[in-house]
Amino acid sequence: MTNKLITWTDFYDANNRLTAQIKNNGKEYDYILAITRGGVFPAYFLAKALNLPIETLNLSSYKDQKAGQIKEVLVDGFSKRVLNPEKCLLVDDIFDSGQTIKYVQSLYPSIDTACTFARWPEHTLTFVGGVLEYETWIDFPWEVMWDGHEKLSAPL
Repeated sequence: MTNKLITWTDFYDANNRLTAQIKNNGKEYDYILAITRGGVFPAYFLAKALNLPIETLNLSSYKDQKAGQIKEVLVDGFSKRVLNPEKCLLVDDIFDSGQTIKYVQSLYPSIDTACTFARWPEHTLTFVGGVLEYETWIDFPWEVMWDGHEKLSAPL
């Protein structure tokens, strides 16, 4: 599997496309629910653009950079139940195996979802900023030290 470094510019451009889709949809949300860790970055970007507060949901479906089972579910910043999920926008950085998003969708079927990137066109997201090749492992700019020309460190 090859690695692709997503630059801050790539991230910014994809989130601009994501923001435009959400605004063009016309639906209003009460808050953004960010899946920590990676979802915090696009959630911040969207929260600024949409003037919404952020809550966090701590989920992880990765172990040693491989898609796996959801291993923990910790809810931070709001009650254990998401009230009015139809007024909440669930945000993550990437729809890869889809397990994380699908897990939350199983709890809250009416929740809208947004990711900066999806690994392939066949996804269950409401909004997506860009679609990538499945075979490419993504290194996000907050995961590596990068000098603008080359990656200077391995992913964190």
